[in-house]
Amino acid sequence: MKNLSTGNYSLSIQDSSFCETKYVLTVPSNKTDFTLYIPNTFTPNSDKLNDVWYIKGTCLDKMNCLIYNRWGEKIKELKDINEGWDGTYKGKPVPDGVYVYLIEVETQSGTIKKAGHITVFR
Repeated sequence: MKNLSTGNYSLSIQDSSFCETKYVLTVPSNKTDFTLYIPNTFTPNSDKLNDVWYIKGTCLDKMNCLIYNRWGEKIKELKDINEGWDGTYKGKPVPDGVYVYLIEVETQSGTIKKAGHITVFR
């Protein structure tokens, strides 16, 4: 999702058992007091370049990020802006592909919710 206008957006995720989870994402009207950078790809191939997926930002208080595989299974939870994902699940490398994230960050202006995807290339 790019260039969204201010307001609320609904996100619905359905897993392989047809269980559905719904989220409401809010795009704030005042975006000048914080920054949030969420990369959409990384290459965890042990070459010491772009091996860990990190969210970057300024003026962020709390953060929670959930990462799901294509079957809707939660494979990683990040609770700190300094924590990253190394492209593993249960100690084993995940396959190349697209993974979904849901991020909630607290700023002085309120809560920001973002959803998107990460592509893993090895």
